[in-house]
Parts: sequence; C-alpha cells; structure tokens
Amino acid sequence: MSGAMSRRKGAAAEREVAHLLGLERNARNGKDDGDLKMPDRCRYFVEVKRRGRAFSQIYAALDQAHGYRPDKVPVVLARDDRREWLAVVWLGDADWLREAIREARDEQTV
Repeated sequence: MSGAMSRRKGAAAEREVAHLLGLERNARNGKDDGDLKMPDRCRYFVEVKRRGRAFSQIYAALDQAHGYRPDKVPVVLARDDRREWLAVVWLGDADWLREAIREARDEQTV
C-alpha cells in the first residue's frame, strides 16, 4: 500500500473511532496530541491503529472468550515476549473510556 493510501486508511479509521466515541479527529499528525481530540482533563491518550489482518489472533481470542461466556464482557490479555501486557476489549464494551471522556468534559465546563 502506498504512503498516501496508508494515510487515507488511517485517517478514515480515526474518523470512524471519533464518531463512535463522540469525539473529533485531530487532523494534525497526532504525535503530540494523539489521533483524537480528547478533553484536556481526560487521562487517556488514544492511538488508533487499523490493519488488514494483523490483529486476527486477538479477534479470535475475543470470539473464543465470548463463546465460552456470552453473558460476560470478553477481555483478552496478551503480550509479545519481553513486552508489557495488553488488555483488549471490544470498543462497545469500553464503558470506562466513555465515562472518562464524559467526566473530563464535565470538569472542563465547571
């Protein structure tokens, strides 16, 4: 994929996630401010990544966890060798992130 196509794909992913979270995309390069315009007081810094199939094992693990207990929120804990653990959840189940964004917005308006 060419550099321009890759940038367009990344920008489209950022717009999609911004819409899902009720945020705006940071149209600048995102290096200092992140990919999304988060409220200043929010403790989360969001980096959006979209790949063709690079995350297929994580999706498979989420599907497996959901298949075992569909009444529970699936969480995948994963890591590469010599790296920190990652916790992965479906964005739709990330109520804690939406709550943190809402609280940070509320604090800014006070």
